Amino acid sequence: MFHLAGFCLEELGLGFVHLNSPITGFWFENFKGKKHYIDIDITDPETFVSRNTPHGIFVEVKWIYKDITKVPRGRLFLRRRIEGIEKDCMKLQGHVENNRCKIAYMCIIDDEHYISDEQLRSLERKCPAVKFLILKPKTLTPSG
Repeated sequence: MFHLAGFCLEELGLGFVHLNSPITGFWFENFKGKKHYIDIDITDPETFVSRNTPHGIFVEVKWIYKDITKVPRGRLFLRRRIEGIEKDCMKLQGHVENNRCKIAYMCIIDDEHYISDEQLRSLERKCPAVKFLILKPKTLTPSG
């Protein structure tokens, strides 16, 4: 998340990139319930302070790190991470539908290649307003 936000900051400049941005009824009249936090909020700083003004881009980031299943209770942690991806996608879908942001991205760094094409298509059907960025780094063989 921090590396992606740093890249955005370099490209856009100071004031455009916000981490763990709170989404509440204070900012949006149509928001009800428990406060949400958006991992990365990319918004023009001049519009950021206006109530009910859609933000630019909301990004949620999830990392399925290498050897996640080898840690104690790793399978449980992996299952919860995958459930968290779906939950974040649904949250982003709601923010777009309710005009709280113009564009929403779900960024998944999948070091272990656990997210299948079928799972991705399912998420895309459930959350058509969300754009997906899946990063699956290549695994090096012992010969390099």
